[in-house]
Amino acid sequence: MLSELKISNFAITESLEIEFKTGLSTITGETGAGKSIMIDALALALGARADNKIVGKHADKAQIIASFDIRKNPAAQTWLTHRSLDADDECILRRVITQDGKSKSFINGVPSPLQDIKALAELLINIHSQHQHQALLKKESHRELLDDFCNNEDLLRQVQEHFNKWRKISKQLQQVQENQTTRLTRIEFLQFQLEELDKLALAKDEFSQLNQEHKKLANVDQNLQQVSEALNLLSENEDSNLCQGLYKTQHLLQQLAEQDPALQGDLEAINSALINVEECSANLRHYLDHLEGNPERLNEIDQRLAAIHHIARKHHIKPEQICEFHQGIIDELHSLQHSDQSIEALNKALNESQQHYEQSSETLSQKRKSAAKKLDKTISQKFSELGMEHTRIQTKILALNLDHAKVFGLDDIEILIATNPGQEPQALSKIASGGELSRISLAIQVSFAEKTSIPCLIFDEVDVGIGGATAEVVGRLLKELATHGQVICVTHLAQVAAQGQHHYKVSKQKQKDAMTTRIEYLDENNRVSEIARMLGGVALTETTQSHAREMLQMAQ
Repeated sequence: MLSELKISNFAITESLEIEFKTGLSTITGETGAGKSIMIDALALALGARADNKIVGKHADKAQIIASFDIRKNPAAQTWLTHRSLDADDECILRRVITQDGKSKSFINGVPSPLQDIKALAELLINIHSQHQHQALLKKESHRELLDDFCNNEDLLRQVQEHFNKWRKISKQLQQVQENQTTRLTRIEFLQFQLEELDKLALAKDEFSQLNQEHKKLANVDQNLQQVSEALNLLSENEDSNLCQGLYKTQHLLQQLAEQDPALQGDLEAINSALINVEECSANLRHYLDHLEGNPERLNEIDQRLAAIHHIARKHHIKPEQICEFHQGIIDELHSLQHSDQSIEALNKALNESQQHYEQSSETLSQKRKSAAKKLDKTISQKFSELGMEHTRIQTKILALNLDHAKVFGLDDIEILIATNPGQEPQALSKIASGGELSRISLAIQVSFAEKTSIPCLIFDEVDVGIGGATAEVVGRLLKELATHGQVICVTHLAQVAAQGQHHYKVSKQKQKDAMTTRIEYLDENNRVSEIARMLGGVALTETTQSHAREMLQMAQ
């Protein structure tokens, strides 16, 4: 159950803390007081999309903390334990949204992705809102309702997997078959390209190696001149060279170092330099002795490089890419030459995936048809309780052929309604008035809520369009639901509010230069005043207060 909700800097709410209890809690307040702020904030803690507009005007971030008592929720306990997020008998969801629109989510203090938050939220709480009234007018939602009633999640996932595999293989087969029309022409063209590339026979890294060798051979004369000049400077110039200078310096420093040991380090540096210069001279002499031109090899390399560049230009690629391009031609040619085998394998896989899809869809369809009767009966019972004795519901299921196969199976599902005796059931959009649609939606939501194992249910102004005796029935239905867990209802009806075992009032107050929302738990006297206000407006009379007391007494 939801045990506590803390909100800070959310919309016009600077700070709000609410403790909740088991049973039916009702939340009331004047229009515009912010009754739904709590629901909106809670939805964010449960993973709803956020933006920076909800952050308070003078704050840098908004924060929502929702605490749940999960002692009687083994599903949530198991989910948390498997992810090492368990914290005794409590689960705390925290969401922080900053002014730049960024947000962070936490489960028991551990940063967690929204995907995990949403998955956990499905085990903790279920929110029913008035927006679901309008969703009923869309035929697409009827299939979802029936599948939710059947708990078809696992079976739907199987059907979806088979459908996606069937469609994927179908596209692959279609592509291969289309390629067959140009297959022979393509094979002939690829064979011509392959013959040319095989003739070139370019080895891996050959192009790079040829370039290096070409540079060396093409610059032999220049290299001879530069190496000879370097040798002259180092050791072979008879008049002056570096070795001679270092020998003279070595001789002078040897004499000085004998007199002053401080120069010993400098002497050692000159000795090292002399050794390095002599080694360098020896290496350069060896290089010079083996450096010679090879016009024939140079011409051979020129021709080879020209052939490589010609092939590269012809295929609009770089020379370095020729080997990869060559292998690609080999692979494509092999695939085309063996396409008959591929088509046979794809046809076999296509038939298998289609059979799996049809089988799983049939299983799903049978389960839907069986559950549809139970759903119609359950909702019809609620119609009677809501003063709609003559209203009948019929969940219509029509089989689709494979040409109209869907990812959710081979059923076309629509909920039809007849509101008068002898009337043929028709689409909701054609037959239900605004008030009727509200009661129909409420009957469906209550029917689903009775079936759920989720310990906390929230109804956000689902009683819009309902009044009079029906409103009292709605309150009793919600109170009956609360015997199985926790129900929180945001309402504008006194008849519903009176049924609550706990009553909260939302109001606006001016603080400094801004308005803020506050919520208070009502004791018996204040509750009488709030019910009286809901019955008779701002001016409270003894009559309305007496009526309010009577409603509360009758609800006990």
